[in-house]
Amino acid sequence: MTTGAARKMANSIGSLVPSVILIILGIIGKLETDATNTSVALLFVAIGFNAFALCGYNINHMDLSPNHAGTLMGITNCFSNITSMIAPLFVQFIVTE
Repeated sequence: MTTGAARKMANSIGSLVPSVILIILGIIGKLETDATNTSVALLFVAIGFNAFALCGYNINHMDLSPNHAGTLMGITNCFSNITSMIAPLFVQFIVTE
């Protein structure tokens, strides 16, 4: 397997498996009356599989520019954190009660 294919596969596993588990978490509350232990276990599994995404995402900065990977990581994390702070505020204006 090529390096690119391995990273794409790891990134896909790290995105798809947690998303399926989170969908299951939304359904499981309606199926069981006390799903606390099951929900916590599924959250642990989802976070564990989320680590696969780091293999495809974080190493990309090293591929683009090994000498400036730290700077690139700082810039991209800055934009991602800003959008994650703005998104709930934006949703507040769209969604009405």
